[in-house]
Amino acid sequence: MVLTGDAKDFIGLVLLKYGAKITAKHLKTLKSWGMTEAAVKKTASALASTVL
Repeated sequence: MVLTGDAKDFIGLVLLKYGAKITAKHLKTLKSWGMTEAAVKKTASALASTVL
């Protein structure tokens, strides 16, 4: 997944910039900082690994 906008905390501090590739480590860290959602798009590799 890739961010389609900056990921910010509740006071507006940018945690990850637009275009950043999201890894499992990023997800864990963002959740620990209280982040519950972000605007993302799936990359080709993410689509290939999606199981239906």
